[in-house]
Amino acid sequence: MKDLEEIELLLEDYNNNHSDAVLLISNHLSKKKIIRAEAIIYDSTFFAIKATDGSSSFIMKTSFNFQAKTAENLKKYFIKQIYQARRNIKDAFPKTRIEMNIEKSSSASSRSFLSKVKKISMISKNIREITFEGEFENLITRRTDDFMLVIVPQKESNFKMNQNYSITDFRRQSIEGRKDTFGAFYSIRKLDDDELKIWFVLHDHPAGLGDWAKRAEIGDEAVLWGPRSLFNPPENIEHLILFCDESGLPAMQSISEHLNNEINCLVFYEVLDEGCCIPINKKRNIKENWIYRKEDLPGESKLLLNTLRKVKLPKKNFYIFGAGEAFQMIGIKNHFMNIGVLKDQINVSGYWKRK
Repeated sequence: MKDLEEIELLLEDYNNNHSDAVLLISNHLSKKKIIRAEAIIYDSTFFAIKATDGSSSFIMKTSFNFQAKTAENLKKYFIKQIYQARRNIKDAFPKTRIEMNIEKSSSASSRSFLSKVKKISMISKNIREITFEGEFENLITRRTDDFMLVIVPQKESNFKMNQNYSITDFRRQSIEGRKDTFGAFYSIRKLDDDELKIWFVLHDHPAGLGDWAKRAEIGDEAVLWGPRSLFNPPENIEHLILFCDESGLPAMQSISEHLNNEINCLVFYEVLDEGCCIPINKKRNIKENWIYRKEDLPGESKLLLNTLRKVKLPKKNFYIFGAGEAFQMIGIKNHFMNIGVLKDQINVSGYWKRK
């Protein structure tokens, strides 16, 4: 089976973060009223759903065979099943988180901005800051973890970005398998009316946007689409715990900078070494903690997890938000869930996946 590890990771994400969508699909596939459902791999081959109707449990095997398929194939199949379920069930089932995110991504608050690279600088040993210039006066952000889809021409392509290029064009090219452009989501570090700064983590073996960022030059064009955001704490929180690796630095530092002074905030950054430390703490209510993995490979260190295990959680009114390597983040989220943290008290995102 191809891509098994990423498929298992994706199913875990569905069960942990999109259980409502799994439940919607299960009610579409079954004639019974399902009250609990879990996405599983059936017989080492098929995507299936283990469901319960209150009196019995059973497995519904789908037609999706994992043989020679990738996690990306499964994502498309899962979304297709959501659309089919919604057409069948209509308003009899509440909107799922995935459906709401799709609606949000297509809303008027997100749009495309043609931009050019204005300035490039190394702000740490392994982070390259690229400043884009464009007409960003109509770009409205939440001043938290706002992120943009950065779309650039492929290295071998002669494709020219233009003012009319949109997210619809990008999605159509992807569906058609065309290799004119590629894109990835990156957090906004700072935004002015005509400038937008994004931090790119440099790797020994970059690919996609990492490769583009490593060779980018002044004047290179890109289309930035967004913004979107995942940071959504409950109202009236008194305590905030943030954590990340280098990929999450812009999001966590932006949240810290604009945080209400009445909220006590602990931030944990895992970076390579002291040469990658970018402290910003100028507020009394924020305590930064820098963790250096040194010889450990990115995404494979246990230092961040072990540090967070020692954190004494407040008794109430707290929120946990983290981002970084996907497998590492799952381990951290599992730790917090195992010690009693509730789903609405934590939001952890995989920004990238180690190979």
